[in-house]
Amino acid sequence: MELPFPNLAVDIKGKTAEKVYKLYLAMISQLDSGKSLPSAPEPYNLLMTDHWMMVIPRARDRYQGISINALGFAGLILVKNDEQLETVQSVGGSRLLAEVCRQDVF
Repeated sequence: MELPFPNLAVDIKGKTAEKVYKLYLAMISQLDSGKSLPSAPEPYNLLMTDHWMMVIPRARDRYQGISINALGFAGLILVKNDEQLETVQSVGGSRLLAEVCRQDVF
């Protein structure tokens, strides 16, 4: 499935915790253009289920005052008032998510 923002996703179903951790480190390394870990990685959001893991590189944590964290990429964009709700509705969730992502990776 094509997403409107850059991401790395891997299948982790049935993998051991050690293998998932190694995959995670490889994803973060790719996100950071090969910087050696454990240096502080560039900002990112991590989503994970029993079946897959996804890393989404971030450029910022807000769009027009609306805070966007990993919940936003899971489909839950939280707003504080009617003005922010109108912004989300006019901009659209997909564009809002794309606006907080780094576009210079992958």
